[in-house]
Amino acid sequence: MEKIFIQEIGRIKKGKAQVEKAMNVKIIFTQDGIEISGEDGMAEYLTRKIVEALDNGFPVTAALQLKSEDYMFEKLSIKDYTRSSRLQTIKGRLIGTKGRAKDVISELTDCDIAIKDYTVGIIGKTSDVDVAVSAIKDIIGGLPHAKIFAYLEKSRKIRQEKIEEQENFAHGKQPSKKLGKEDVDESEEDEKFDEEDSLE
Repeated sequence: MEKIFIQEIGRIKKGKAQVEKAMNVKIIFTQDGIEISGEDGMAEYLTRKIVEALDNGFPVTAALQLKSEDYMFEKLSIKDYTRSSRLQTIKGRLIGTKGRAKDVISELTDCDIAIKDYTVGIIGKTSDVDVAVSAIKDIIGGLPHAKIFAYLEKSRKIRQEKIEEQENFAHGKQPSKKLGKEDVDESEEDEKFDEEDSLE
């Protein structure tokens, strides 16, 4: 049986029935959190991850992706990467104007992203989450949004090409050149990605 301390009890109650049905477990609310009871330890473990994702602000549909072992849930605390006086500024840069910066990172990495207080939650396939985490750290570190978004856009194209290469390997399709951040020409950055006016 898994025991978890949670903050957003209302969110868990709202998604309780869907999670129980999907994972074949029972979620029991206690005075200091919840208990998860399932037929096997793996179901309980995965449900714990799903509940933690819900508690971090993800909708049920996004959290339930964690039912698949191909998906992972990563959390980053902004407090670990910047001083307290800059927390709100950094959070603003991550969210962007009307949430646009967060949405662009989510789209270009094929990950779901939720920001609660000063914690960034990421759900996606392992390789995609790694790319999203790197981009988020770069934004926290002060790199321009435009440069990061340009890199993510080209990186996504390469990941898509890699998938196509794997699917058509039997036909002898040649692999594409890998792209690093150093390969991104800043002159190619589109002004539509300029989020420097986020919430600073």
